[in-house]
Amino acid sequence: MDYLGAGADIVARLQDVPGLLRVYEPADLSVLEAKSQATPCAHVVYLGDRVEDTNQGGATHVVEQTWAVVLVDKLAAGADTRQAAFGPLLASVITRLIGYKPRLSSPLARINPPGRPWYRNGYGYYPLAFKTTLRLKGDL
Repeated sequence: MDYLGAGADIVARLQDVPGLLRVYEPADLSVLEAKSQATPCAHVVYLGDRVEDTNQGGATHVVEQTWAVVLVDKLAAGADTRQAAFGPLLASVITRLIGYKPRLSSPLARINPPGRPWYRNGYGYYPLAFKTTLRLKGDL
């Protein structure tokens, strides 16, 4: 079992989204702006998990994982280009991922992202977030 396998599955699922040049897997959100990147691109980042109540005397438990997908693109000149550039790409990524079932976990569900979109140094960053659930059984 790969505890972080959902990330690789999300990356694979996004590889052929029209308009995305690359899909990256940075270690965390803080490195996005420093990373050299081909745009438009997506970054898939593990945001952590939440362990639910254990069952069967602690031998089985459910873990809810959160994964961020941050879309990045260079902004064209002009005030209204933010929405025009990201709207179709956001829709493509969301529809590609909602309901998609990574190996070993439940289907992805969209949840509130960890922050708002931001714009810096001519690039726009649009965060999305998804959750999935794993069931783990102790090796008894």
